[in-house]
Amino acid sequence: MAHLKNKIVAALAAGLATVGLAITPTGFASAETAKPAISTVPCNSNDYLQVWFHQEYENPRAEEICFANAGTYTFQFPQCSGGPCWLDAFSTGNNVVQYESDNRWQPDNPVGKYTYFGFPNHPGGVDLDAMKIF
Repeated sequence: MAHLKNKIVAALAAGLATVGLAITPTGFASAETAKPAISTVPCNSNDYLQVWFHQEYENPRAEEICFANAGTYTFQFPQCSGGPCWLDAFSTGNNVVQYESDNRWQPDNPVGKYTYFGFPNHPGGVDLDAMKIF
């Protein structure tokens, strides 16, 4: 019986490898590979990354969006369909965060959990390309 079981497991492993799937020693995908990517969520929890931004020619803080889970979110259409987006402020929630502006991730040291981050010297905001949660 054990010999038959070993043959079946070997055949299954060979079949999965043929289609490009990997098997962990336990036979299941690890939790690390199954993590969800960054996603938009309703702004109903202080634990989420909350971002206030506006499109060119709009008033500051005209739009608000919230995120959960690690990953990167690029601001493109439909959020920035009328020209560049400008980051007015963000609240990190239970996340460590950076924003992409002027083609680089800023600040050099990511912003820690439960931090409000604004731009008092730039009341119109800064160029916004993407947000990243670590």
